[in-house]
Amino acid sequence: MRTRISLTAGLALTALVICIGLSRSPPVVARTNGVPIEGTVKAMTSAGEACQDHEVLPSGTTAIRVSLEALLGPRVRVRVARGGELLASGERSSGWTRQNVTITVPPLRRAVSQASVCFSLAPKDETVDLVGGRSSDALVTSGGAGPGGPPGSIYLPQIARPAAAAIRIEYLRPGARTWWSLALEVARRMGLGRAPSGTWIALATMVAMATVVAIVSWLLVRSPR
Repeated sequence: MRTRISLTAGLALTALVICIGLSRSPPVVARTNGVPIEGTVKAMTSAGEACQDHEVLPSGTTAIRVSLEALLGPRVRVRVARGGELLASGERSSGWTRQNVTITVPPLRRAVSQASVCFSLAPKDETVDLVGGRSSDALVTSGGAGPGGPPGSIYLPQIARPAAAAIRIEYLRPGARTWWSLALEVARRMGLGRAPSGTWIALATMVAMATVVAIVSWLLVRSPR
C-alpha cells in the first residue's frame, strides 16, 4: 500500500512540475545592440570587468545574453547602470560551455537608453573569448589600450585600419506563447533531418516513454513484498 501511495504521489508531482513548466513562455529576443558576430574581440585570461556604453534595453527585459565563449566558463556577473544608478544586476554560476551566456535579471519596468552594461568574470585559470565585431561604440575593459585609441578601448587586430569593436549583446523577455502552444512546432523540428522524418517521430518517442513508465509502475505495484 505504501509503495502504491508513494508511486502515485511521485508521478503526480512529476506531472504537475511538467505542466507548470510547459505553461510558461520561453524567452524571446526583444532587442540586440546590432553588433555583428565577426570573431573574437578580446581574450581575457584572468578575472576582470568589461563595460559597454550606449546600450538600449527594452521594457520587460528579464535576461541579458552576452557573447562570451569558453570551454568551461567562470562565474559571470552583469550590471546595468545609468548615470551612476544601478538599474539591474544578475549572476550566472560557473560551468557554462556555450558561446552565448544568458544571465537572468529582475524585469525592467520601463525601457532604458544610454545605459552601461558591465560584466565581470570570477578568477579562473581559463581563457574567455569576448565575441563581437566592429561598432561605433568601443568596449571598455579594466586594462589595456588599443593602438591609437583611448585607454581601455579594444580594437580588432585583423582589421588593417583601427576600428572600434564591441561584443554582441541580446536582451530577452518572456514571449507571448507558452510551450504548450509550441509543442507541435517543436515536435516538427525534432523530426527534421532524420530517416524517416516527420512530426510523428517526436510524438511516437514520447508515447513510448510514457508506456515504459506505465509498465514499470505497474510492475512495482504488482511485485510481491
